[in-house]
Order: sequence, then structure tokens, then C-alpha cells
Amino acid sequence: SIPDMFKSLFANPQLMILMVADLSKWCVKFVTAAAAIYYFRDAMGNPGLMTPYLLAIGLAAIVGSYATRYMAKSLSNRTTAIISFIGMAVALALIYVLYTNAIVVIALMTVAQFFYGVAYSISPALYGDTVVYTTWKTGKNAAGWIMGLQNLPLKVGVFMRGTIVAACLAAVGWQKGIALEGAARQGMTVALGLVPAVLCAIGAVLLVFGYKLTREKIAECQAAIDANK
Repeated sequence: SIPDMFKSLFANPQLMILMVADLSKWCVKFVTAAAAIYYFRDAMGNPGLMTPYLLAIGLAAIVGSYATRYMAKSLSNRTTAIISFIGMAVALALIYVLYTNAIVVIALMTVAQFFYGVAYSISPALYGDTVVYTTWKTGKNAAGWIMGLQNLPLKVGVFMRGTIVAACLAAVGWQKGIALEGAARQGMTVALGLVPAVLCAIGAVLLVFGYKLTREKIAECQAAIDANK
């Protein structure tokens, strides 16, 4: 029922924290994708680098997705997610610092996209853990409702993409067809690196201090659910 849906949401602060943290992951996906061409074309004057850039980050995300199962098995869903957010934050922040070398930027974004692949793949498991916790706490199985909420951060991330990229372009005085020089070149990496890095750092902090569903806690909740059945 609708009351049960809202009860399951507000009875589980872990879920709300996860949704806010998850937003930073989607910002990495959408904001960096939109900002990359402006960096390579207008800041570095070499739009041809987009081809190896897209290949590198695509492969890195696939490898990260594949590695997730092994990381989660040896660590936990929560710890794997925290590591992925920290990894993205560090790599993206370095892009803002080392913006003058396009090859270094590609390498750093490749690292960031590896961790994005990890964050993307571990996300359903985190939402699944909140399903177990909510079922234990409320006695209601809201799996369909909770798993569907994964789409909300995605939609907000799409909206933020246009807002963030447009604001950064306006801040550096970007004009189509005019190459950027000096500080404006670094300004082009605000959307590509700095803003996503800050958002990922916030997401990591939220997961560390707000998302408390450890492997042991989920095992306890699942055992209690099974016992009631």
C-alpha cells in the first residue's frame, strides 16, 4: 500500500542516505561525459583525443564492473562502495590539478571510470541490503518499491548535468570556436574533475558515517526474517 511505501522509506534512514550518495555516482557519469569534449577541443585544442579517451574509460568501467564481485566478496558491499567513491574523488581531483597534460588527464579519468564501474555494479547490492533491513524493521517486503528508487538519483543526475556544465562554461567565459588560454583552461576541468570529485567526496562521507548496514548487520536481519517465517 501507499502508506507502507512511505513507512518503508522513512523507517530506513540508510536508504535515504544511500540515495543522496548515489547521486554523486551519476554526476560522474553524466557531467564528465558532457564536459570532456569542451576540455579536449577548447582547452587542449585536440578533439581527436576523444577517441582514445572514450575507449580507455569504457574499458576501465568494464574491468571495474568485473572486479566488483571479488572486492565485495573479500570486503563487503558497504566497504567496496566507500572505496569506489574515494577512488573516484581522488582521481577526479587530480585532473583539476594536472589539467595541462591531456594524456595524464586521460589516465586519471581511466582510473576514475574503473572505480565508477565498481560503484555502478555494487549499487544494486546496497539497495538490496536496505530491502533486508526494511523488511526486518517494518515486517513488510518493499523490495519492488525500494529497488525502483534507484532511478530517482539517475533522473536528478541528468538534470544536474546540464546545470553544472552550463554554469562552468559561463564562469570561464566560454565561446564557441574560441580556444581558451591560461586559467580558463583549468576552468574547463571544473566540470570534468573538480565538481564530480567534491560530490564523490561527499558521497563517501555519507556512506562512512550514515550508511551503517555492514555485512554482519545484514546477516543478523536476514536470520531474524528467516526465523519469523
